[in-house]
Amino acid sequence: MPTAANIYYKKMNLKKLGILILSLATLFFCLGAEGRGDDFEYVKSHLMGLAAADGRQLPSEWKAYPDGYEAALRTALDNLALTYIGENWMGPEPPGLNRTIGAYTAACVYYELLFGAAPIGDGYIPKHMEYDAARMEIARLCAHAACLTPGTVTDVGRKNIKVNYNESTLPSYTLPDPLRMQSGRRVRGRRMWLHRRRPELLSLFEREMFGRAPSRPKDLHFELLYRDCEALDGLAVRKEYKVHFDGSGKHYLRLLVYTPLKAGGPVPAFLGVNFLGNWAVSEDPGILMPTEEELLSYGRVETMKRGDDASRWPLQDILSAGYGVATFYRGDIDPDYDDVFENGVHPLFFRPGQDYPEPDEWGTIAAWAWGLSRALDCLETDPDVDASSVAVIGHSRLGKTALWAGAQDERFAMVISNCSGNCGAALSRRRYGETIRKVNEYRPQWFCDNFLKYNDREDDLPFDQHELIALCAPRPVYVASATEDRNADPKGEFLSLQAAAPVYRLFCPTEMDGRQMPPPDTPVMDGLLGYHIHTGKHAITRYDWLQYIRFADTYLKNGNSGQGNNDFL
Repeated sequence: MPTAANIYYKKMNLKKLGILILSLATLFFCLGAEGRGDDFEYVKSHLMGLAAADGRQLPSEWKAYPDGYEAALRTALDNLALTYIGENWMGPEPPGLNRTIGAYTAACVYYELLFGAAPIGDGYIPKHMEYDAARMEIARLCAHAACLTPGTVTDVGRKNIKVNYNESTLPSYTLPDPLRMQSGRRVRGRRMWLHRRRPELLSLFEREMFGRAPSRPKDLHFELLYRDCEALDGLAVRKEYKVHFDGSGKHYLRLLVYTPLKAGGPVPAFLGVNFLGNWAVSEDPGILMPTEEELLSYGRVETMKRGDDASRWPLQDILSAGYGVATFYRGDIDPDYDDVFENGVHPLFFRPGQDYPEPDEWGTIAAWAWGLSRALDCLETDPDVDASSVAVIGHSRLGKTALWAGAQDERFAMVISNCSGNCGAALSRRRYGETIRKVNEYRPQWFCDNFLKYNDREDDLPFDQHELIALCAPRPVYVASATEDRNADPKGEFLSLQAAAPVYRLFCPTEMDGRQMPPPDTPVMDGLLGYHIHTGKHAITRYDWLQYIRFADTYLKNGNSGQGNNDFL
């Protein structure tokens, strides 16, 4: 885990907003002093809107910052970070902050220092914040507190985001029946599930939550950068590919692939997105480091060290068990902050004149899932990988990603979700720990804009997360939790897996829905479903991987994944 500050740059129409995040102490989100006048153009629009709504005149000299602006701004944005992230920031990746709400907060600070009063601003709604009146109120509260006492960080806005960790006060709820069509007709049999109900559910998740993603690009092609047969002291073959999305040579993901050296043929593999970069997955000196141009495209001015993320990827265990490993950096597809979809793959697919996804078009998680499918396209050409036996895996937000990738792309032979929490494996209607509102306010770019309307309205959802798991049937699914990860609702993850069991029973006997939640470190593998809760924090550990390998041994090595199995049709 990194212990030093990591400096990130967000690109805004070739202008830069500096973000300094101290990973073990205070979180800072501030407009850089150098070039601040240029950056202020983004804040200016919010100031003009607030002033117009309140009937005030702004000065003509925009670079005349009020006294105390920088100190108050830092404090206001620390307040905002504490409100939105607080104890739920798990690291090591810096969480960043929402670009729109950050600039709005900066405008509120400027306004109050200039006029001596906080803005009312009720008549002004910033672009991309149509559903976020509560968030705007929190921003004004954070700015007001900072202007009164600069340097004193508070959780002034936290009361606006209620979190429940008490089972006895959870609301009553009724889960949608995954085996009942929207028309009310009961699903009877495998074919009706596969050809009627599954497409219906998939369309609902796509339209209302994740957003529509483009199909495989017509100019998709793969460039093998090298092949090293002596990686990891002779244990593995290591390769890196560029998976190009078009013919420009500028838009691609870099796919790192390890396979056992002495396999004697194609092997099953695990494929997942990584948090910190391919070079952080292992201390292996042969992994390519990013170029300066790639760092800029990631929105970063410095990089993690080799092996900083190695604890999440126990390569020796995976390869020794006879599996390959493939991974790419999430930033190759889309940055994990709200950049209004300027810097990732989204602009490649905009229509002429379009500059933002439509309400039912893909957010960041759908983009990462799209990247997983493009990586699988590449693995289908790799002679060392059995592409019909690839498990898609992810932790936390990337666990949400793995579930959506597996639900959409039936080529994935197995789906593994590790601590994916709300909007992943956990049931939304429980409203335990992280909620839809909290997710949407913390990371509004993750899902499509249609999903914003379900803030505090979980019962209006036309689905719940057990049906996301069910969409993977008849392919095996493993869900894992952590005892100290209350925010991700471990019980809700297990209940969700249980609620998917009736769909799986169409294809294979399972009694998962009749079981009690197992004690910590006691894996349960029943039919095509698996679950455990590890002792410890929000993390993916070697223990987790050993269970996934054991689960995969049953299905991927014996050809029982359900992918392409005619017995299930």
